[in-house]
Amino acid sequence: MKFKDILHSIILENYELEELGTKEKDVYGAGVTHQIYKAEHSGNLLYKTGPKGYVDQWYDIFKNNPKYFPIVHKRGNLKKGWDYVGVERLDTQRVKKEWAYLEEKLTDIGFIDEDNMGDIDSIFNVIVNHDDVQYESDIINKLKTYDKKAASLFLKWTNFLSIVKSIVSKVKPRLDLHIGNFGYSPKGEMKCLDI
Repeated sequence: MKFKDILHSIILENYELEELGTKEKDVYGAGVTHQIYKAEHSGNLLYKTGPKGYVDQWYDIFKNNPKYFPIVHKRGNLKKGWDYVGVERLDTQRVKKEWAYLEEKLTDIGFIDEDNMGDIDSIFNVIVNHDDVQYESDIINKLKTYDKKAASLFLKWTNFLSIVKSIVSKVKPRLDLHIGNFGYSPKGEMKCLDI
């Protein structure tokens, strides 16, 4: 590594620590055990923060599976036992559009209603977390005759979610499956934001 690269790395590291540790920031997103902040120095980077034990739970999964989870850029320590991790920023709006489209089609064919399943999250939960292969097959077969594009998109999502669940199952039995936990990378790859 050249001196210029080392110096740049040190300056960037100090900037990241200062950015996270000393400035009041708006929370970009949050979960039960974490908060997410935008990086001021990069529009393609977010900082996911949480208690060290929580970060320990997902960090290696993200780092070892960049095809299915955001690319991990850096991990560091904050005050009071919290850690931060710089992660790739994903396009969650595209997921929201796709799931809204699927929800509309599934409502049209009777799989989503007030008495049955209330939303696409619930349907994916039954299929992925409860391994209901027959339910998935029923939906796909009905979608194929109603809207082939929706059938293809639905199958793409169930395949992706099943792969992610198999990776996550090493640390927890169920995937935290709701619309806010998924996004697309700048290269168009589906990824999971939270386990």
